[in-house]
This record gives sequence, C-alpha cells and structure tokens, in this order.
Amino acid sequence: MSIEPTPYQELGGDEPLRRVVDRFYDLMLCEPDVAEVRDMHGSDTTQIRERLFDFLSGWLGGPSRFIEKHGHPRLRFRHRFFRIGVLERDQWMFCMRKALAETPMDVACASGSSRRWRTWPMPCATIRMIRTAAVPAVAQARRSTPGSAEADQPG
Repeated sequence: MSIEPTPYQELGGDEPLRRVVDRFYDLMLCEPDVAEVRDMHGSDTTQIRERLFDFLSGWLGGPSRFIEKHGHPRLRFRHRFFRIGVLERDQWMFCMRKALAETPMDVACASGSSRRWRTWPMPCATIRMIRTAAVPAVAQARRSTPGSAEADQPG
C-alpha cells in the first residue's frame, strides 16, 4: 500500500506555498476588479500573509502552524465582522486561482496527476464563508483594540 503525498508535499512545501500566498496578496492589492475584498484588508498585509500561510500549510496537509499559534481556525467566527457575499468570495477565488496559475512550480508538481492540488476544494470551503450581514462595527472595534480583553482572546 502506497501513501499518497499531501497537497502540501505535492506543492513542494514551505517555499512554493509562501510564493503562492505572497502572489495572492500582491494581486489583491493591485487588481482593479477586486476592490470589495481588498477593502476588507488593511494596506499592510504582513500579518495576514503570515496567517494565511500558516492556515494553508495545515489545510493542505503540512505543519499545523495556525492551530499551534491561534487555535482552531473557526473561519466563520474569525470573519464575522465582514459581509462576505458571492462577489467577495469570487474576488478572493480569482486572486487565489491567479496566484496558483502564476506561481512557478517544480516540474514534477506541475505535471500529471500532481495537479490535483491546484483545484483543491477551496470553492466548497468558501461557500461556508458567505454571510449577508456582518457583526456590528462596535464589536469589531472592541475586538481589534490592542490590549483589550477581547483582542487578546484567540479568534
């Protein structure tokens, strides 16, 4: 019995994943057609790049960095302050698909059946993120205030 490599292994590990995440946020910051999803992020994407890298690492079958640092991902809870509709989901997916397509990959990774990770089930996961209303901004302000009890909670 042979063990199939994880998508993380097929991708090539940390370095290619870091390139995908960096390209994703570079696209988000410069693509004119993703304004709504871009507006959900601050102009400094350093921290969010690290969080997405950590999350995708574990989600693709690599090291569980996000869980080790922040606990369970609880994606809907963590994104509760944002109105995420089909438009925002599609803009996010546009950036991710383009980042995947534009990121140089190992020849072995980019050929044959190893391409399955390029079509990972992210669209299914993003459907669960759709919410028609966000938590009121007052709660968001309390949550994001450095030093507040709520900001110090894993979330």
